[in-house]
Formats: sequence, structure tokens, C-alpha cells
Amino acid sequence: MSIIQEMLSKQPPRFIYHYTNQAGLKGILEEKQIWASDVHYLNDSQEFSHAVEIVKAEIRRRLKGKAAKTHGAFFLQVQKMLEFISPFAMYVSSFSGEIDKLSQWRGYCSNGQGFCICFDAGKLGEIMRTHKFILRPCIYEEKEQKLFLKELLDNFMVDYDNAISNGSNRVDEVVGNFIFRFIGYAPLMKIAAFSEEMEWRVIFEIPSMKDSKKLKWRAGKSALIPYLEVGLSNALHDLPITKIIVGPGPHQAHILN
Repeated sequence: MSIIQEMLSKQPPRFIYHYTNQAGLKGILEEKQIWASDVHYLNDSQEFSHAVEIVKAEIRRRLKGKAAKTHGAFFLQVQKMLEFISPFAMYVSSFSGEIDKLSQWRGYCSNGQGFCICFDAGKLGEIMRTHKFILRPCIYEEKEQKLFLKELLDNFMVDYDNAISNGSNRVDEVVGNFIFRFIGYAPLMKIAAFSEEMEWRVIFEIPSMKDSKKLKWRAGKSALIPYLEVGLSNALHDLPITKIIVGPGPHQAHILN
């Protein structure tokens, strides 16, 4: 099985967890929604750039080898497109495979105002698919990230070869399809230092103009952050939450009561 197939077929644990504050918990329970924010406005934007740099380095390596003669035009166009990739929106919402994790409390639930919401991962995944979202695991090891992205590049080199052999001038289309797929996978490439999060991400690929009209904005630390509201129920499942854990803080016992 290829690396990409292995990742796409990986099943989440039975339960995954969303760490949030009081406002987040209130919104999830009352509105039956979760927010998916544009990754470029989050701390994870640096990790998105990390994935871009991996592909750029691989293309530079191949342009110095034999593949430059047969696929140089493809590599150069991909290289050019990668320079303008930042405006493409990608909306994500994060979950952890770890329950009641101290690092998660510290990172997402400041001032002792945190909650860990336990979701049934199977039901959540089914609901997300009805909203054009997909639940996927993050990749932390740089070696795996490089192999994954090399395989992605190899797959589109085959598409390029097929286009050329059929006498079709579809290089632009092949490059566009590669960029589209890459944007969908890049948010899964995370820094190894955060591997203990065991993060699973709900990812929404590039929205259409119709979807863009649904965008809302929330206050961030230094800028307004665009996000989409994603429903947490459908005809088969209603709010797949199994339990809520109150985070450590001065009023933990009172909140539990």
C-alpha cells in the first residue's frame, strides 16, 4: 500500500477530543456547530509553509537530475505556482487523540477556563462528510512527510506523461490539479515537537464562491480570522458528544456540580 493510501485509509480512534474555552463550549452546545478557521491565520500557517518548502526542495533536487529532461516543464510550473499559493484558503478544525492532556489544557484553555469535549469519531466523520469536510490524521515525522509529498509529486508526473503521450497540451491542468491536492494535504504536515497531540483535523478544501459567502470573522490575537460554521448534526446523528471534561482551574469542583 502506498503512503498516501495508507494515510487516507487510516481510521481514527473511537473517541477524539476538542479542547476549548467557555465561549467555545457554549457555542458548540447551543448552536450545534464547530468553527473551521483559515489555516493561514493560525499558528499552523508556519507548518503549511513547512510543507511548501519540502516540495520546493524536492523539485530543486529533481531539476538537477535526469528527470529535468522529461519533466522540466512540469516542475517549473509547479515551482512557479508554489510562490503564489498563500492566498488559497484552507479551513480546518482540530481534534486530539489524547484525553485530559496537560499540554492541551495549557495551549487551548487559558486562565483555568477550559473544557475537553469528547466526540464519537465515527459519527463525527459521517457528519463532516455531509458538509464536504473530511477527518484526517496529521503527520509529524519529517521523513514520512517527505515520502508522502514525493509520492504525490510522482503521481502527477504520471498524469503529465499520460497527457503528453496522448498528444494533449494539458500541462496547466495537471499542475492545477497537483496544487489543489497539495493544498488539501499541506495542513496535515505538522512539526514533530507537537506529536503528543495526536491531532486529527477536519479539513474543508478550497471553497466555492457560494461557500465563500458563508464566511464569518472572529477576533484573533493580531488580526480578524475568517472561519466557516460547520454543523454537528445531520439526519442520522445529533451532536456526537459523549462527555465533557472540565479542565484544571480554581473553580473546577464548582463547575462540575
